[in-house]
Amino acid sequence: MPLYVGVHKAPGLQQEEFALNAADILSSPYAQFQEIRANIKEGFILSFWESESVENVVAEFERAGFPHQEVHEMTMVIDRAKFEQLASGQG
Repeated sequence: MPLYVGVHKAPGLQQEEFALNAADILSSPYAQFQEIRANIKEGFILSFWESESVENVVAEFERAGFPHQEVHEMTMVIDRAKFEQLASGQG
C-alpha cells in the first residue's frame, strides 16, 4: 500500500494533545497511521500514513480535524541498513 507524508504546522501544539486524539487516529476509516515526527517547539509535524490514495489521507485529516499544509506520496524509502548496502556496493 502506498505511503504518504503529511506536513502540518501547528505552533503551540502540546504533546498531551496527541494523547487526547490517539485512539481516534488509530481507528481511522480512511488511512492507516504509521508514525509522527515533530518539532513541538516550532510546531512542525510530519505524519506518515499508508492509504490507497492521497484523497483518503486528506479525508482522514478532515475527519480528525488535523490541519495540513501538504500531502505527498513517498515513492522511495531508504533506511540506514539499505544505505549501508548501497555504500558497500551490495544494493
